[in-house]
Amino acid sequence: MLAVLAWLAIYPSGIASSRDNQRLAANEPAQAVEVVSSRQDWSGKAQIWKVYVVIPSSGRKVEVIGGGEISPHPHEGDRIRVVVDPGDPESVLAADVDYSMSVGDHTLGGLLALFLAGVTFT
Repeated sequence: MLAVLAWLAIYPSGIASSRDNQRLAANEPAQAVEVVSSRQDWSGKAQIWKVYVVIPSSGRKVEVIGGGEISPHPHEGDRIRVVVDPGDPESVLAADVDYSMSVGDHTLGGLLALFLAGVTFT
């Protein structure tokens, strides 16, 4: 039961976050910045590409949200387009990434919710 409740709480927040990123990328001006670091990390068996840039306004190094989705993967010294969240300047999005959730994402989320419900209530 707890797993179902947790999933029902987490899944909508993931959808909302995706929509917030999509709105921000569509409505805020993009700027070109230089990649200061780029590396592959492993999370369990999944390979994750992390991209870091320096925020022009503060000079701080931050990870780019959606940086792993940039194709081809950028390397140190490359310039990429980013959008800085005006409400949170530490939040930097890759400008040329599609943040919308696909039909497959929604289908997988729904199937997982049904599976958890079935496991919980049987």
